[in-house]
Amino acid sequence: MPIPSALTVYHLFPVAAAMETTETGMREYRSAEFVDVAIKDRKLHGYAAVFDMPWDERATESAGYVEELRRGLFRKALPRSGDIPLLWQHDRNQLLARTGSGSLVLEEDGKRLRVEAELPKSGLGEYVRELIDRGDVRGMSYGRVAASGDQRIEKRNGIWHRVIHDARKILDVTLTWEPTYPDA
Repeated sequence: MPIPSALTVYHLFPVAAAMETTETGMREYRSAEFVDVAIKDRKLHGYAAVFDMPWDERATESAGYVEELRRGLFRKALPRSGDIPLLWQHDRNQLLARTGSGSLVLEEDGKRLRVEAELPKSGLGEYVRELIDRGDVRGMSYGRVAASGDQRIEKRNGIWHRVIHDARKILDVTLTWEPTYPDA
């Protein structure tokens, strides 16, 4: 599988490390496993991405390369991204919170992309909270728009590495049951 250059990236469904080419570019799926996640009442605190750590071996085997995120990736992209939604499984019809309403706060804290959200008082909000409480939902994900200059591709010890250091725009963050990045 080729290493992508300019593309739209959705970090979700890591086991398949799926990529598809569309008229508008390439979509790629990745995510991060919950670490330091807390949910109290309807308040969710956690991380959607982790820096300077390669994804897991399953994703490397499936994609044929290692991917790492660099610090600063989100710091530049967040201000230029506008109203960013928190979604359920990247489904834009399953809205949980938004930065524009203040129910979602995203911040790069130097180690990770930190997420704070207030889940809605709705069937979807209660459903997602129950799945998190039970341990069925194990991670978060994000979508981004990238250009070829936003990454560095190099070969180390015979293995291709894709190091992502920038993003044009953050499309969303989402909750997912199948994360790629361990210890996010």
